[in-house]
Amino acid sequence: MELPGLSRSRALSKQLPPGFGTADDAIGILIGQPKPDFPDLITDMPLSPVAIVPVTLVLADELLLLRSSDASADRTIVARLKAAGIGHKIALQRPSVL
Repeated sequence: MELPGLSRSRALSKQLPPGFGTADDAIGILIGQPKPDFPDLITDMPLSPVAIVPVTLVLADELLLLRSSDASADRTIVARLKAAGIGHKIALQRPSVL
């Protein structure tokens, strides 16, 4: 998923380090990937089970690959995030996995 208008968000534009925003002022996130390293379903909630969905922020160059490629690009990025030990965690000081 892409979120356009990074510079219009005072909070995001001030808090995200360089490397996350694209030249056309967007950031990218993976929804539901990589799978978390903890249970992703809370079954004992009062009304019904609750699913936990990871939201992973990607770097600008990773987003550009996702934009320009087919579905295999997201699998590549997810596999590399896992291999790098980052997984679903948002690490603001991490290097690109490309």
